Amino acid sequence: MIGTLTVCAGYDQPDREDYTIHLEYLPGDDGKAMYLNVWADATCEHVRIGDSLLLCMPMAPDLWLKDNEVSQNDINFDGCPDLQVYIGTERGEPRYHAWVWNRFNQSFYHVKDYCNIAEPEIDKERQLITSTYITMSGEIVTEVYHWIDDGFELEFVSSDSTPVRREDSRYGER
Repeated sequence: MIGTLTVCAGYDQPDREDYTIHLEYLPGDDGKAMYLNVWADATCEHVRIGDSLLLCMPMAPDLWLKDNEVSQNDINFDGCPDLQVYIGTERGEPRYHAWVWNRFNQSFYHVKDYCNIAEPEIDKERQLITSTYITMSGEIVTEVYHWIDDGFELEFVSSDSTPVRREDSRYGER
């Protein structure tokens, strides 16, 4: 289950910096990674953040050993480090699951549908999340999202698309 995770009930709640994040890949019968467990260790207990997240694409476990598979940056602009976990690609675009830190109840909160945002870019200055990708029909699409509900939910703001130009080297010859 993915959702709100409250830690150390009945104890003093640890601060966000007390957590260490861990990943565990669960290979399928064919030896390719199919599921991912994410958990955090805090000062008073070992807690699961998300159990058996389905990866976008099965990949060999050695392909997951890369620098950006987990980042702990402030993605909802509240000053607390959040958690973003790389889960694979869909149509060639990187996808992530995300949990934001809830400073009021000292817990991680799963951001619904964050994995549907292709290659999210965090714009701290404008406090937006943008996604830019190319469609199968040859358009570059840029989508914009902003945080609502005290930074626990993303809301779609706008979308803009333009045809890929031949000279646009980012996307190859067309």
